[in-house]
Amino acid sequence: MSLLSPWALLLLALIPPIIALYLFKLRRPDYEVASVYLWQRFVRDVEANAPWQRLRRNLLLLLQILFMLAVIFALVRPATPVAGLAGQSLVLVLDQSASMAARDETNAWGQPLTRLEAARHAAREWVTNLPAEARVTIISGAGGQVDLLTSATQDRGQALAAIEAVQPTALNSDLGPALTLAEAIVAREPQAEIVLLSDGAVQTHEPLTPVRLLPFGRTGDNQAISTLLLTPGPGDPTLFVQISNFSPRATARRLVIEADGLPLAAFDLELPAQGHLEQLIEALPPGAETFEAYLTAAESDPFSLDDRAWLVARIAEPARVTLVTPGNYFVQTALSLLDGQRLGVTVELTTLTPENWSNPAVSPPSADLYIFDRFVPPTLPAGNLFFIAPPQAVPGLFAVNGQVQRPAPDLASSEHPLAQNLALVETQILSTTLISAEGWARPVMAAQGEPDLPLLLAGETNGRRVAVLGFDLHQSDLPLRPAFPLLMANLLSYLAPGSAGLVPSQVAPGAGLVISTPAEPEQARLTWPDGQVQNIETEAGRLSLPPLPAVGLYQLTLAPGSPARFAVNFFNPLESAIAPRPDLALGSEFAPLQDEVAARPPAYREWWRPLAMAALLLLIIEWLVYQRATVRRWWGKLRPFKPARGT
Repeated sequence: MSLLSPWALLLLALIPPIIALYLFKLRRPDYEVASVYLWQRFVRDVEANAPWQRLRRNLLLLLQILFMLAVIFALVRPATPVAGLAGQSLVLVLDQSASMAARDETNAWGQPLTRLEAARHAAREWVTNLPAEARVTIISGAGGQVDLLTSATQDRGQALAAIEAVQPTALNSDLGPALTLAEAIVAREPQAEIVLLSDGAVQTHEPLTPVRLLPFGRTGDNQAISTLLLTPGPGDPTLFVQISNFSPRATARRLVIEADGLPLAAFDLELPAQGHLEQLIEALPPGAETFEAYLTAAESDPFSLDDRAWLVARIAEPARVTLVTPGNYFVQTALSLLDGQRLGVTVELTTLTPENWSNPAVSPPSADLYIFDRFVPPTLPAGNLFFIAPPQAVPGLFAVNGQVQRPAPDLASSEHPLAQNLALVETQILSTTLISAEGWARPVMAAQGEPDLPLLLAGETNGRRVAVLGFDLHQSDLPLRPAFPLLMANLLSYLAPGSAGLVPSQVAPGAGLVISTPAEPEQARLTWPDGQVQNIETEAGRLSLPPLPAVGLYQLTLAPGSPARFAVNFFNPLESAIAPRPDLALGSEFAPLQDEVAARPPAYREWWRPLAMAALLLLIIEWLVYQRATVRRWWGKLRPFKPARGT
């Protein structure tokens, strides 16, 4: 306990005068009376020679002394050291990512809280304990989005209201823009400090300014539905479900499958620690349009956002694909396996050799997607492009800069549509072409620990989508792994989106959607999973849907009688791995900063407010005691009339 204004203790000198007022003998006038029998108390005063009287017990005196003590100690400003702000400016960054919705925190009464609720409580404590002259900025962010709620305000009420407004999202933990904004603010503020309230599982850049992490989360126990799709079979397609266990111990969960809202199957699963199980459901109901898979509630799973997934099976127009290759069994087989009316995508495949493509007598068919395997045409056709191990550069698209031996592949962007459901663990590559692209492309796969060595680039340029795979599939065991057909399905959905109709069957949380529509409809209706209906205007044959943060089934109606459903699923292994991290292993600037914090003056929690409230309460009680006769009279008037007995 420290006293921030000890000079106020001098006011204790006011207490003796208050006591002295009760010791002075009262001077009363003389009166002649017949008898002093009833006046013995006053007789003692008259008989005393000293000007003082003995101090007697007096409730008013006690209340007045306690009131003075409360006021004096409030002015003294007692305070206890806390891990708070010592400077003049505080920037609070609240993590809104999906993992912050895990319910594994508790309040002071033992009631369960989500991590974000606990973070909001801690943020309120920081703001409440700030010095009166300190400024506070509140920032929230997730999924690469940032929201500046307050900026360098001294209004505590505004800051507290902003903290209460922060709500969880289904977005990933990309806090790069939020921390960049915080760094820009503290660069203009002297003695500023950034405090990040998060569970530590964040994605960001190397920080330029020290950041203090206030961690939340107590457990890593979580199970999730990580994949839900239709796979081809000898006859009808099969529903494929993958359930992942992110807990360090084996867990039993129950999986339920529904088709068009009706029960289809249920399984009791024993999930291995840090592992996953796959479940296949055959003999699907004919004509079923939607499938839902969910895990029943369990106490061992505090994070329920990834316990459900939806799938829309839609008949699609065939994607016209032209494959130009000297011979690639892997690609041809993968594309043929994707061909099925219940898989959300169908393929109309044409295969040519490089010689046939270059033969002027042969007219290549028009296609939605052209795949060039180990071949670069002299003139690029109109349409989306996919290059595999290009032997030379394509001006305006990408450059080729030699060969790299035995790169270890890893996902460079797990949020990219091409990376959905991919796992590249232990995948081997003998050699790859070093490819590079400026501006239009970003890496989807790269060598481990070498982001400047991309293995798969993808992006959009000049109105078309292009992907470039740097290595020859024959120089890798990727085609022999389960990730390969998934990669080919992702490539086809990304590079030939028209094959799934106007509306895709699945959209990532927080992603927007632009759809090319016929010119006739002027307005579309979007029905959210909770039944809310939103009208959306079309412009120039294009329909722009807002970011869709809620998971579930959506329905888009472009014209009367033609609704199209699509799903928003939470397939994010980085967020489903909810194990908290006590620090941010993103560079030395994210260290706990003990040395720097120790060099600053300490921060305190002041207690003058409760003392001032106690003084006010004592003053009210003292007044009620002094006016007790009047209070009794008022109370008697306020009491309801009671009739006399016998009436």
